[in-house]
Amino acid sequence: MMVQSICCEFKATNNEVEYEALIAGMNLAKDLGASRLQVFCDSFLVASQMNEELAAKDSKMILYLDLAKSLPTKFATFSIKQIPRA
Repeated sequence: MMVQSICCEFKATNNEVEYEALIAGMNLAKDLGASRLQVFCDSFLVASQMNEELAAKDSKMILYLDLAKSLPTKFATFSIKQIPRA
């Protein structure tokens, strides 16, 4: 088990923070040598956008999505699933 903390040095919405965490986690997994990655995320929006079930509309969210979508290519297999917050 690894404990990781992320601090955004800028104002961010909840969805932006969710993407920051996803991107940081994916980069950390790759740096640790992971070849396969399963992501469990409580953000319906992020999981749905990553799975191409919803489109990003806001220009900032489009940039986050584009960056996040470029990272799975670093893994042999990648999946992301939304889990309920409860």
